[in-house]
Amino acid sequence: MSRRSLCGLAAAWLGLLASCGGGGGEAPALEPVVAPAPPVELPPPAPPPVEPPAAPLVAPGNWVVMGSSTPAGAGARIQSWVQAVTAKYADRSVTVFNIAKGGKTTYEALPAATPLVDNRPPPDPEANVDAALAKSPKLVIISFPSNDTTVGYSVDETVQNLMRVRSIAQTGGASVIVVSMQPLSTIPAERLALLAEIDGHLAALVGPCFVPTREALAAPDGTLAPSYDSGDGVHVNDAGHAVIAARVEAVIDSGECVRAAP
Repeated sequence: MSRRSLCGLAAAWLGLLASCGGGGGEAPALEPVVAPAPPVELPPPAPPPVEPPAAPLVAPGNWVVMGSSTPAGAGARIQSWVQAVTAKYADRSVTVFNIAKGGKTTYEALPAATPLVDNRPPPDPEANVDAALAKSPKLVIISFPSNDTTVGYSVDETVQNLMRVRSIAQTGGASVIVVSMQPLSTIPAERLALLAEIDGHLAALVGPCFVPTREALAAPDGTLAPSYDSGDGVHVNDAGHAVIAARVEAVIDSGECVRAAP
């Protein structure tokens, strides 16, 4: 085959390729390859706000409990409410002196200089506000649950005596907590109602330093609930003492009544 023939065949072959798109046409465009974006570094989470240190809610020093048989421990077999309170604050430089005595009334809590009242007992120098202040207390807890009402004293007598004791203790530099009356199962219903009346006056006068325990310990009819009765219808058992302790501690820990000096 001549050189001219070979050239003709080559030209024809190239033409065929071109007609099928396989020749020297432009290559199809390719999608650009995009590199992945680098990960975004988020700032570290903000630390939680730092709460300022709470002001101390317990005044270190001597505390005194005044009152009658329940704060003295009657009815408790394992731990009275005063013992529970003493144990809770023992590691906070608190020393509790319990001068409560069974059978005491609010007249016996008054200072020794109080004029005597007919048919009423004189102040008890071992259990009155003078004896309490002799301990230089930071806190005085007053608890006369029911003896005044049981022996026939009026609501006004009880409230006035308690407020006088409170005022004298405050003048002596102490914070004062007043514990409410206590339900009984041994007195007529009309006298039982006086306990609630006394509590109403005390709550209004004492405000956040009043410890309400009577309703928590009472049955629906106002008597001492069987679950808290030590067996005599008067004194609370260990469960009842625990209720009183928890409520006294709540008032102390609230900081509204007892606070350490800055």
